[in-house]
Amino acid sequence: EDWVTQIEKPTKRLEEITGKKIEYFAYPFGLWNKEAIPQLKKRGFKAAFILSTSRDENDPLFTIRRIIASGYWSAKSLNNSIKNSFSGKKN
Repeated sequence: EDWVTQIEKPTKRLEEITGKKIEYFAYPFGLWNKEAIPQLKKRGFKAAFILSTSRDENDPLFTIRRIIASGYWSAKSLNNSIKNSFSGKKN
């Protein structure tokens, strides 16, 4: 029931608003858990995005890291953040 409330209903509403199929998911606050991945797959999502935790080796498409970049960052700062993100280092 909670998956319906948290995933299905909002997804259907977004599809109604946009007129497009929603295929990608951003975990609330960028936080994820292993139980969510099969639920997302079951509902037809192709990939999902996280923030600060490590990617899951078994389901990398459902734990894609994203970076919240400041508009004030230099190109070098953004590049360093991307490199650190994929190396597992903390920014």
